[in-house]
Amino acid sequence: MNLGIVTALPTETATLVSRRVRIRKVYSLGDNACVIASGIGPENAADAAKQLANQGVQRLLSWGLAGGLDASIKPGVLLLPKVVITQNKRINTDSTWRSELIELLQNTFTIDDKPLVQSDRVLSSQNAKHQLHVDTGAAAVDMESAAVGEVALQAGIPFVVLRALADPLDLSLPVAIQKSITASGKLRKLRFCAELIYRPHELRSFVRLARYSSCALKNLQRAANSLNPGFGWNKK
Repeated sequence: MNLGIVTALPTETATLVSRRVRIRKVYSLGDNACVIASGIGPENAADAAKQLANQGVQRLLSWGLAGGLDASIKPGVLLLPKVVITQNKRINTDSTWRSELIELLQNTFTIDDKPLVQSDRVLSSQNAKHQLHVDTGAAAVDMESAAVGEVALQAGIPFVVLRALADPLDLSLPVAIQKSITASGKLRKLRFCAELIYRPHELRSFVRLARYSSCALKNLQRAANSLNPGFGWNKK
């Protein structure tokens, strides 16, 4: 396999494969690529990336959704950051590969290449997201990309991030969602409904989040279609 793609959630993987997705299962995307859903968080992402690296992939891509830290970036925008930031390191993405992807996508999508930061926790409030932006200068946040990048560095292979912005800066993540979602991204519906009974004011935020996430996932799927065959990364 040439290309290994790591997503956090089965819903993100579903933008690439048309079948039911299970966590930690590798799915082929043809002769030259494969994808795995790691589950939420940096440790899960690192384990999944190592699994692909051990299978011999020659490049790694972090694919999925991200949260906004910069008010100028709107839901659905594709993020191809030049740099991914952690607490103690800045990881450069592969400039040649990233430029090739931008060239293939820029006529169809709005693209942002400002830094992405990895957080080890969910940022639930606008204030927390704004503070992270002030502290790091990053435009968006996720919980997995830097972990994938670390594995790529260790393996000596190229690394790129392609994510779509789901929740903008001004959207606070509903507590009902945080308390109801599993590490594999599954929403426990009964728990969610029970939480909403105590927090009915969060329903509006949930509807906004669902709408924005749907837009972002559709753009990821369109991006995948635009990059076929071989996702545009069919190098030998």
